[in-house]
Amino acid sequence: PPSLSTGPLTPKNVTVVAGTDLVLTCRLGSNLARAQWTFEGRALPAEQALVLSDTRLRALVVPGAGAQHSGTYRCLAEEQGAPLGAQEYRVAVL
Repeated sequence: PPSLSTGPLTPKNVTVVAGTDLVLTCRLGSNLARAQWTFEGRALPAEQALVLSDTRLRALVVPGAGAQHSGTYRCLAEEQGAPLGAQEYRVAVL
């Protein structure tokens, strides 16, 4: 079964010290699932972050996070076009 919530999202609050790496994880329900990251409702440009992959886990890494990286991040998981769920993070860079 998918490990992501398919109901209303409960954002997780994350606080990061400026200049350190911001790391957010997204668990996928299957090794065939894909993850899409968004920031403030828009697709996250590839040059702004790294996405590390494991079988059922995706980690978004923003090296040397700054104030401009504060905001809402969302991971949307889907498999063969069917949504599996989402995870949301509210990030504050201090």
